[in-house]
Amino acid sequence: MRPRPLTAGAPARGGGRTSAVVPSPGRSSADPERRYRQLLVEVVRERTTLAESRAALELARHSLLERETALREREQKVRVAEEELERQDRPAAHHEREIHVREAGVDRQAPSAASDPHHGATPLATREDWRDPSLAPAPAPSPLPPAPSLAVGPGGDVGNAPRFLEPRTHRYVDRLPTGTSRLDDLLLGGLPPRSHVVLLGDAFVGKEVALYAFIAEGLRRLEPVILVTANRTSHEVARRLGLVLPGFESHEKKGLVMWIDASGAGTSEPPNRFAPKDSDDTAALLGALVQAAQASAAVSVTGRFRVGFLGLAAVLAHNTERENFQFLQNVLGVLKPREAVAMYALEAGALTEPQVESFLGRMDGAIFFRQDRGRTLLSVKGFGEVATRDWIECRATDRALILGSFALERIR
Repeated sequence: MRPRPLTAGAPARGGGRTSAVVPSPGRSSADPERRYRQLLVEVVRERTTLAESRAALELARHSLLERETALREREQKVRVAEEELERQDRPAAHHEREIHVREAGVDRQAPSAASDPHHGATPLATREDWRDPSLAPAPAPSPLPPAPSLAVGPGGDVGNAPRFLEPRTHRYVDRLPTGTSRLDDLLLGGLPPRSHVVLLGDAFVGKEVALYAFIAEGLRRLEPVILVTANRTSHEVARRLGLVLPGFESHEKKGLVMWIDASGAGTSEPPNRFAPKDSDDTAALLGALVQAAQASAAVSVTGRFRVGFLGLAAVLAHNTERENFQFLQNVLGVLKPREAVAMYALEAGALTEPQVESFLGRMDGAIFFRQDRGRTLLSVKGFGEVATRDWIECRATDRALILGSFALERIR
């Protein structure tokens, strides 16, 4: 009888159960060693990549440090050049002031021909018979007028100082007035065409009054205006504008005022009023801005119009930095191609410093307000050439922004 072959798990004749070990295909004693070598190669490769990344990072860090050092050196050179330019400008400005004061004094103190007893007589120095120069009397010195008083005017308005104290500076004829005459003097005529300006400072320092004066000046010139308000209702803004420009309602009835009320409490009154649901609805706000800009450009005789943005912080505070960047880019994309001049009122502290710097980088100029020991000070940045960039004392009323003397800041 032929014996049966044993299979795995089949009982043997001797009893019990025997398991046959079947070798796994593809495995051998050399597999662990090969796997170890592969892992070792991968570790070496990763270490090499990490070392290269560290070297590239160190190189980039050194490059950044070199750029920062070069930038600081360049800023120092620019600062030294500005100081040297200011030092060279002081004698000329002082001389011009003396001439101006002397001319004003001569106009006031020159004696009339009737009261001059020697009127009509030939001076001794021009007579034919005056031959000996050694005997000629010394010429009398020209009388200089007394120093003008810088006393503060009624109500503490330092802006009442005599105007002839200011140095004669040229004014750009193409600049647009802001509605505040002293601010126009500071900016050498006003705002450059198509400029976008931010008013940055704490609450109740005069930002909104300056913006209202800017809008009122445009209406006096029969230029259409767009008013975007995100922190006040359009009715409240209209009431305050009426204090600056008593005839504001008549301009509004003529269709020269376009409203974009994003305060959440406004009502839509076509065709001159748009009311997005709230300040968070940036898409609706941009759509309303496009329609208002098209309508204003069509109404304007010259194509020029003005834009006033109140409560910009209320729009930017609820969005991410990326969303704010896109929103501002879209606003400028709507207004920049057109003949628009815009002012934006922004509360200090509403945004972080990097956000403020990013916003200022997109503007053509900025007017800063700050308070120091009960005084309100103003300074300008950008705008090209201006009278001074020093801090100037100012104060605001319901109807106007009053600037103190800044001409003497250049004459030291």
